[in-house]
Amino acid sequence: MELLLTNNYNLINPKIQKLVGYDSENYLVENVSEKFIAKVIPNEKNTVDFAQAENEVLVQLQKKQTTNFRLQLKTKMMNS
Repeated sequence: MELLLTNNYNLINPKIQKLVGYDSENYLVENVSEKFIAKVIPNEKNTVDFAQAENEVLVQLQKKQTTNFRLQLKTKMMNS
């Protein structure tokens, strides 16, 4: 997990704590200034569909400014 975060998301020496999850593996990821939740989702259609729906709900909540967190952290590739 640390290698994935370092290589793809510009997070250097992140603190990673595994959280309880049902259909996905969830991790609390902290760097010097921010906290993130990383979700590792099995590649199964019903699980991926649920994760996409969950993300759409979070996007709507963010648009209404009822949340104070970013929905996605851009990868190094997305930033270039």
